[in-house]
Amino acid sequence: MKKNFCLFAFFLCVSTSENVNAQKLSFDLPSNKISAFLFNYPQSDGTSRYESLKNKRWKKFSPEKRLDMLIYIQQLNSFSLVPHKASSCFIGKNIEDHFFTPDIKIANVPDGVKTTRSTDKFLIALQFTHIDPKTKKKTFVHFRVPNCGFNDKKFASSNKAVSSLNLPATSDNYFASSFQKVKDENGFSDVETSGKDKATLKKIKVHRIRTDFDKALEIKPERPWAGLSIETTQSGKILSKTIKQYILSNLVLDNKNQELNLIPKNNKNTFWCEMPWMNQTPFGREALHGLTKIRPSISHSIIYPDIFSKDTSAQATSNWGVTYYNSIACKTIYDVFGSSKTKFNNPPLWEKVKFDEGTLIVKFLFTAASFSSIDGTFSWNAHISDTGENSRSIRKVNLLQMDVALKDSSIKGSKKTNNNWMMFTYYYDATFNDTDKDFQTLPREFRRLRPEGIQSGFDKSDNIVFQDAITNQKDGMLNGPIDNFHSSCFSCHGTAGTSVGNIPGVTSEKVWVENYLNKPSFDFSHQFGIARRYYETRPQK
Repeated sequence: MKKNFCLFAFFLCVSTSENVNAQKLSFDLPSNKISAFLFNYPQSDGTSRYESLKNKRWKKFSPEKRLDMLIYIQQLNSFSLVPHKASSCFIGKNIEDHFFTPDIKIANVPDGVKTTRSTDKFLIALQFTHIDPKTKKKTFVHFRVPNCGFNDKKFASSNKAVSSLNLPATSDNYFASSFQKVKDENGFSDVETSGKDKATLKKIKVHRIRTDFDKALEIKPERPWAGLSIETTQSGKILSKTIKQYILSNLVLDNKNQELNLIPKNNKNTFWCEMPWMNQTPFGREALHGLTKIRPSISHSIIYPDIFSKDTSAQATSNWGVTYYNSIACKTIYDVFGSSKTKFNNPPLWEKVKFDEGTLIVKFLFTAASFSSIDGTFSWNAHISDTGENSRSIRKVNLLQMDVALKDSSIKGSKKTNNNWMMFTYYYDATFNDTDKDFQTLPREFRRLRPEGIQSGFDKSDNIVFQDAITNQKDGMLNGPIDNFHSSCFSCHGTAGTSVGNIPGVTSEKVWVENYLNKPSFDFSHQFGIARRYYETRPQK
């Protein structure tokens, strides 16, 4: 394994350096100039140093050193027990096309290395036996290497991206001590409990998703919105309020202890569930409420401009979310995964990803940032890490946004070409107080969730943004404060189950009809796509 450290030293000693700010470092990545690996790290004088591993240089590595490089990247990226900031990945159209082509096969690495790649090409997994050079002890190792790029050639040619690392001090034991043993990955229960608050987590009941998905078949579906309309702004407001009232009346049940709100199992009268396989990698479910790490730091906000004031570090903090499915949607999850009460499907039946009429999905999005615009919002304690960090601790997160996806052809104005999906966004606004009588029993922080609007398609004409509400999207389409302003709800979710990046995603109704309609996809569900990605790259016995 010492060749790892020769390679490590090689990259530190031979790399070129440039005095640039780590937060602003960015590279153009034209598709004909492939960058495999970019990183920067701070110098003692406060400047940053960067390195890019080009395809030409990659080819010069022996198969063993290619594997070493992958190990090196992953050691700095994926282990929560290593208390340093790290974020790294490959950037390119897709990993295998650029770096494991017929003349550079990953099969050329030493015998015994197993490799798998997700169908959507965003993730590759390697698995092998590591022998400690000192103790000669064998450790079974598995890791995933993400692809930061996209398979959309036009977007890849204009995208700017950077992977940054703060490198830890080196030692001859660093790699060996960082390896984790392969264990059976359970996509239905495990959550990340490592970190400095590990002892505290042992004393409490950590989050577990329900897995009796078959019970959804016994629940009488509720559709209080059936037959309403989005044909006018006023009818859209009525639907938006109906959706909000239904969700919050089901999930906000305790006016005294906020930790008990937004937890579906506390309502015994309705059935909600969560998506399996959301517990993998450093982005996976945290231990207290099952939040998963979503977008990194917020880089642009029309809705909350004070997020960039001098007294906040919001740009560098992380964002987290949790998604719940109503009983109709849970039936689809059952069709795909089976149930703990009957039998889990192995493999899952991905071809059955098609939600039924009346499906409602709600996602609550939180930030670890604190700034004046969100004073008074609902908050939770969560076991989280910051942007670029893997080590977790228990901290407060603040509710910024509630997103809803509804599939129901009974809604007048929904579009058959888009599977009758509609997207809704609500965001916290301290100046807004919903005076509707149906909300008067709710705590104030939930009455202040302002409806932003409704989206029923990919074009701007398919958007309703309500008066006095603000969208974060650069072209005026539906987009919440935590979303990427280059995309919109529909354009992002339209890529679900495909090999296209969700930013900017599907850019128009014409693009959707010509390229995606009637072709295999995951019915606007990114979580099904993520679940398949992790399942397909799980450890192999």
